[in-house]
Formats: sequence, C-alpha cells, structure tokens
Amino acid sequence: TAIKSIIKVLPRYHIHLMPRRFVSWGGISIIVNVLEAMEYINNIDILHRFSNENQSIQHDWSHMIVLSPTSYPLIHPNDMVSILHKFEGESFIHTESYQSYLDHKDTRVTTRFKYTKVDHSMYDDPMEKVENLGQIAWNVSRLPKNDFYKGEFWSVFAKPAVQVLLESSLTKEWLIRLSTVQIPDELFFQVVSMKHPDLRLYTRNLCLHYASWISRTTGKSLIHPQEFTDPKRDFDLLQMSASMFARKFGDKSSHLTERIRAELHGNSIYADQVYQRMKAACFLAQKGCTNRHA
Repeated sequence: TAIKSIIKVLPRYHIHLMPRRFVSWGGISIIVNVLEAMEYINNIDILHRFSNENQSIQHDWSHMIVLSPTSYPLIHPNDMVSILHKFEGESFIHTESYQSYLDHKDTRVTTRFKYTKVDHSMYDDPMEKVENLGQIAWNVSRLPKNDFYKGEFWSVFAKPAVQVLLESSLTKEWLIRLSTVQIPDELFFQVVSMKHPDLRLYTRNLCLHYASWISRTTGKSLIHPQEFTDPKRDFDLLQMSASMFARKFGDKSSHLTERIRAELHGNSIYADQVYQRMKAACFLAQKGCTNRHA
C-alpha cells in the first residue's frame, strides 16, 4: 500500500504512530479522526535531538496527505516532496457544487437529504447502523443546496490550511451540521474550504488520487471504484492519469505494483506530467471552478 511504500524511504524520525480509534465507513468519525491527526501533526516538536550525535536536526512539513489503505503511489516519495514544495501553501481538494451534479444528471447526491447515519464509532463501538428516516430526516435548511459541495475525500492539505481548519469556527459548525449525514467525509472539507475566504483562495480543485468508477464488464458507473490488478491494461490507465496516487490496490495487485515501481517511480517525464496537471488546476475562488471538468 501507499503507506508501506513511503515508510520504506523515510528516516525513522519522520514516522509517528497515533492511538488507534474506531472509525465507521460513511460516518462523522472519519472526519474527527482526520482532524485529530491534523492536531497531532501540528503540535509535533520538529526539533529532534539524537543522543549519539552532537548536532540538532530540524524537520518541518509542508503538506498533509490523506491516504486510503488501498492507495498506492504512482511517483516516488522523493518526487512527491519535490513537487509539493512547488505548491507551498496550496491544498488540493476535489470539489463539485450541487448544481454541477444536477447539470450532469447525477441525482444520487439527493440521497444526502434523505438519510441519517448514527455513527457508533463516536461511542467507541465499532458497530455501525444506518437508519432510513425518510424525507423528514433531513431538512434543507440544515444543509442549504447552495452550501452543498461534494468530492473525493482523499485530499492534500497545506500546512497553513491545517492550521486554519483547526482554529476556524466553521470547522466546529459544520462538524455539528454534518454529524448525522450519510458519508460526510465527501462533504466536510469541501464545504468548509468553500465557505472560508482564505481556504478558497489557496485550494485547488483537484483529486490527486486516480480511481476507476466504470465497470470493465458492464461499462456502467460503480458505487465503489474497482481494484487495479492487470499489469498491462490497468498500468496503461494509471500512466495516462498523471496522478500522484491511485486506488484501489489489493492482494492481487502485486505484479502491477512491481511494474509501477520499475517504470513510474523515478520517471522524470511522468513526474512532470503530475506537476503540470496540478499547476493547471483552478483555485476554488475562481468562477466556475466547482463545475465538473472533463
């Protein structure tokens, strides 16, 4: 997975383990867990002293990357660092407006107004339960359609954005508003980023994770992305994606990940394609940025 691949090239003093927490799929506990990680990384003492060396080494960080356990990096971690340093202070969050979904006849988003989710992980219970409470369960006044922004959860946050998210009253307000919404992780950071003037200015609308949402067998849209396994067909898709990461990878993906390491990691041409795609992405504050792009 992505985490194992990155750890292999990092010095030990870059690795920090947080306490484990219960997290429910599609529940607010996912957001709470990420905010806790943001607070943790923001408070890390970056001055590391080594008893066996007569020197002090200072380590800082510029971006926080939210990864899926099924993600895999398409570029070498050293190239990630090099590229992200060119976007100092800029975040990358996939964000699309409610109207954009309707314009593309993607009406599944309206289910966000129909269901309430009770997240048992917030009570240290790994069980999860979704209750269908019908139309009255969700009132539009609690989540106005002009405040509705949705996108991929897997984002990259610049250090200043992390600090803003930890301090802003918008974070607290929308944590409460979305606490019983189904799959709030695809709404929370999008909504807060659009409503906060500073985040809007320095956040680019781009998901750096590539995923395949079209079934290979039926050609129809999928609820969950399909797994990458084929070292020829899937590799060609990944190579054309110009993405920093991709998902999903699993036990059957070993031959594909071997080819990724051999042909994409350390590949300066591919790394430049990733950089150029990131550079071309619009900022959320720009007009029309949250409309769906090809």
